[in-house]
Amino acid sequence: GPGGAALHPRRRAEPPPRPQASVAQAANHGSGLDVEPFQEALAFFAARYRDGSGFNHRFQALRFHPGPNGGRAEVEAVLSEAQTGAAETILSLLIIVYRLRNNLFHGEKWSYYFKDQLGNFTHASAILMRTVELFAVKGLLTSPE
Repeated sequence: GPGGAALHPRRRAEPPPRPQASVAQAANHGSGLDVEPFQEALAFFAARYRDGSGFNHRFQALRFHPGPNGGRAEVEAVLSEAQTGAAETILSLLIIVYRLRNNLFHGEKWSYYFKDQLGNFTHASAILMRTVELFAVKGLLTSPE
């Protein structure tokens, strides 16, 4: 048909799993999670978003959504080392990446020409790559049919 619609029949799409569920699945698959590949990014973001008095203006600029599902509490717990579990650490880093992504496309990053953003996006890219590698090693990159 026109536009190739007959070649791609519509099927009811399942909602994608939430990152929490995916990280939990990876944690429970095989020998658990190795947080070591994420340590450099964790150290970078902990230093960037905390200072001697706690969480700083850069952390506030991540603009977490309010409420229990916004991710702020999880990220605070990991960056302050109150929570050190591998799954919680990886999930918190992914939440930071998500906030950076949202701020890039919907926020103020364009208004100041990416000033001081190279480290953010270098480490965010590394987190994404390490996550894909982690899921590949565990055989979790394919979607259920």
